[in-house]
Amino acid sequence: MELTLDQALQKGIEAHKAGNIREADRFYTAVIRAQPSHPDANHNLGVLAVGVGKLEEALSFFKTALEANKTVAQFWLSYIDTLLKLDRKEEARELFLQAKNVGAKGDTFDKLEKQLNIEEFYKDQLKPLLQLYTQGHFQDTIKETQALSKRYPYNPGIWNLLGASAAKLGQVDHAINAFQAVLKLQPSNANAYNNLGAMFKDLGQLGKAIENYQKALQLDPKHAEGYFNLGNALKEQKNLSEAIYAYEKALKIKPNYADAYVNMGNTYRDIGDLQKAAENYNRALILVPDLTSAYTNAVELLKAHTPKHKSPHLIFTIDRKIKKLSSRLIKSVSPVEVTSHILEGFSYIDEDRYTYRTPLTQIYKRTNLDLNCDRHKKIFETLKIIPEFCFGCFKVQIEVPSMIDLIKITSLFYKIQFGKNLMKKTMIELRENVPGFYKGIIYCGDLDEAKVIKQKLDLELEQIFEYELISAIKRGCSEYALEYPTYGKVENTKGRMSYPNKWRNFEERFDQTEIFELNKFTPPTTENYSLGDFYIIQKWIDYAKGIGDTSVDRFIEYPIHFPAIYETAKIRSSA
Repeated sequence: MELTLDQALQKGIEAHKAGNIREADRFYTAVIRAQPSHPDANHNLGVLAVGVGKLEEALSFFKTALEANKTVAQFWLSYIDTLLKLDRKEEARELFLQAKNVGAKGDTFDKLEKQLNIEEFYKDQLKPLLQLYTQGHFQDTIKETQALSKRYPYNPGIWNLLGASAAKLGQVDHAINAFQAVLKLQPSNANAYNNLGAMFKDLGQLGKAIENYQKALQLDPKHAEGYFNLGNALKEQKNLSEAIYAYEKALKIKPNYADAYVNMGNTYRDIGDLQKAAENYNRALILVPDLTSAYTNAVELLKAHTPKHKSPHLIFTIDRKIKKLSSRLIKSVSPVEVTSHILEGFSYIDEDRYTYRTPLTQIYKRTNLDLNCDRHKKIFETLKIIPEFCFGCFKVQIEVPSMIDLIKITSLFYKIQFGKNLMKKTMIELRENVPGFYKGIIYCGDLDEAKVIKQKLDLELEQIFEYELISAIKRGCSEYALEYPTYGKVENTKGRMSYPNKWRNFEERFDQTEIFELNKFTPPTTENYSLGDFYIIQKWIDYAKGIGDTSVDRFIEYPIHFPAIYETAKIRSSA
């Protein structure tokens, strides 16, 4: 009677257990003749070969068994054990890594891991590469990790470092492939899912980013960075209450997570809860007193809100002092008074050991309207067309000869409303092709409104300045008129540029790919100077020194805070 393969295999196993090696070999061999890749028969023949000292021959059988079925732990163990008997430790280590990466586990594997010094092996492989990475040589790190990944494709650390280096260089697709390789080797690697989420966020694929952050958190519910990143993606999706919940989870796990406090503060600001926003910035600054992101957001918030804190960071205290000083500065007319009040404000700033450098150069008196200027500028920069909205935008502009006069214009803008919901700003001119040095601007909704505002402004200027100052009505941004001179014409409606209808299609296509949502909550600026204004005035003084403005002679001993601004001003003054 002819036996089936299963029956022949069982006969072989019985003979094997009974110590009848020849009989076992005969049955196993018969199975292999019928099915050369039969995993159990190959494995058992390998065990027989090891028993009689034929180790090299055994390896061939174990390899075939594994290729046929990688889910049987004993196949891996027999193969690895034989390699170790042959003193082929490196191969045994590589095989062990493969076994672990397909889910092999148990006490025997744990012992093998220690025997093979896997953890140290990983570290030794990565040491020179980590040194390259920490030194900022990301391209070299990529080159080296790619070469090493071919030799050790089962080391997830190599792929992770490759992904991190690619991310640093903005090679997002490359980084995604690397982090996905990590997950193939380690499906339970929460950090890899977190990193993958960050890459999808960089691509603007928020849905995929959130999905990967959530997978990371399912694997590691105490992954603080995962909650932080999830909060950032949800905030960008405008799911603000969910974002706050994610930040709160991050902070519950990591109470000293200053960046999470900052971003939660930003989210409360977007909701319109300025007090809670300030409280979170305050917590961040108490944890990290020189955290620039916290300073920047807190300083900007203080233009619209004066918070109440039980234990405030010093910048909140300084802001209160400057706001008390503000009423005197706003009323000041003489250069001596203006300068004295500015120096007093600077003395308050000097109480803070951290020297904050504001990125801003303009003092805004904002309203609760969002003009969506970022969208309009991006359209002009990328398409070289003027957005339709800007054809209805007019401004009343005044230019003054000195920095002290610019302060007086700023005070006037704080003191006088001029019209309902009109945004105002004072600025130093930094644009290369735009003439002038010090400017004050009031934005108007149409030409008729601009004419009314001009008349009011000119009357106020007569009261403040001993010399004649007359404002001018201009249209839109100065860059637009440089590109299209007829756009800048104001009075002559016949010669003034109208919006070309063909541009509307360009704008519509732009809006399909670029999303610029209006801020639902834009807090109006308070009616006084704030700490942020004085940081900007520091920059104005450096600019004034650069152009040789003698109105700042009393600040001659005050150090240059912004060398780049100073040098830009020197170039402008000599042009």
